[in-house]
Amino acid sequence: MERKIKKEDNKVWFIKQGGGSCRIKGRIIKPQEKIHVTPDWIPESFRTFFKPIGKDAEKLNKQVKVPIPGNKALYEIIERKTKGLFNVVNKETAKSLNEKGLTEEEANSLKNALNT
Repeated sequence: MERKIKKEDNKVWFIKQGGGSCRIKGRIIKPQEKIHVTPDWIPESFRTFFKPIGKDAEKLNKQVKVPIPGNKALYEIIERKTKGLFNVVNKETAKSLNEKGLTEEEANSLKNALNT
């Protein structure tokens, strides 16, 4: 009878950041707990709470991150009835993002931040 050796080349050490525990695939992970798993084991919604540690952090940072293609310029600036004030509006839903009127500079900076 031979023993099978598992390859752990793709496993990485992570530490749970932040307060509270989370349950992933039936396992409870407490704050500051270290786990040794593959990066795809952690769901995308929880990845902000886990930080790679040690040599493994360098290994993950070297991986190329592919940019997600998205729609450019989803937001536009529309002038309000009150002169000198503007709204930043979503083109798809036609809803204003700001409650109060913005100056032209504020509206442009908000639009540029959202469109990048």
